[in-house]
Amino acid sequence: MKRFLLLVLFSLTVSAFAEELPPAAQKVVNDYVKQRAAGLGKLNSDLLFKLRPLQGALERSGDAKGAAAIQAKIDELEAEVRALAEAKAAAEEEADTAPRTGSFSVIVYTEENFKGDSIRLRVPFEISGPQDREEHDIVNDSISSIKVPEGVEVILYDGELAGRSVKATEDMASLGAMRGSVTSLAARIVEPK
Repeated sequence: MKRFLLLVLFSLTVSAFAEELPPAAQKVVNDYVKQRAAGLGKLNSDLLFKLRPLQGALERSGDAKGAAAIQAKIDELEAEVRALAEAKAAAEEEADTAPRTGSFSVIVYTEENFKGDSIRLRVPFEISGPQDREEHDIVNDSISSIKVPEGVEVILYDGELAGRSVKATEDMASLGAMRGSVTSLAARIVEPK
């Protein structure tokens, strides 16, 4: 029973912090829950397989107290197996609905139509000032076009994450009025629609 309560507490803790964890950490937690559920589920199934014949033997020999004790343990193990299955299903569901992760990159170009010098930026990122631009080799007001992979959202600003802005969720051969005036930009992975 103690193990069952700990598992339920662990499952509640995982779901309570699911939204606060970065995607990579949430994936590790989900993988752990699935592996733990599979491992403990198999151990419990093996134990149930061994306990049932013992229970039957005790019932046939007239040891009702021993048979009842084994039945109580079987009930406990079956409840734990159900809880593990639910935790595994919840982890799989969370993994299916979690924001996509992976190695997405945005490419910015100094000229329209994806020409000129280009810089690949790994998502997520936030480039907000001179130091960030220098770190990423971006010259202020130099971006004129951008390639954005599916599932990524980029916001380009003419100030330091402020001022006029344009949102890009797909390739833009020209930034229009923002062409040549981008001072900062931020990108994030978004859930598919």
